[in-house]
Amino acid sequence: MISLTVPAEPSALAVIRATAGAIAARASLTLDQIDDVRMAVEEAGVVLLAAGVPISMTADPTSAPFRIEVSVQSVDGVEMGQDTLAWVILQGMTDHVDLQQSSGQTTVVMQFQQVATAR
Repeated sequence: MISLTVPAEPSALAVIRATAGAIAARASLTLDQIDDVRMAVEEAGVVLLAAGVPISMTADPTSAPFRIEVSVQSVDGVEMGQDTLAWVILQGMTDHVDLQQSSGQTTVVMQFQQVATAR
């Protein structure tokens, strides 16, 4: 399990994006999937920036399917309706996306199915 927390600053999203890409590469995802992971993590981060608190990312390169979470701990939580552009983008880039909210924590859970490749 790999975890990273960055400040609630737009420039910090580049760190999350790069780290997510590196973890996805370790998970043996395709190049297209790695790009999707990077973009999806950044999109989730942009929405969660509204909370104004540090953003955390957690991923396990050994999980199948590959799962990555981006979250914030905020008293008010963060709204992300399923009719928003951000949600549509996340659905298009992931095999499965879920928004979990509990006790002030808002978590975007994204899954990517590893593609078997011929050797």
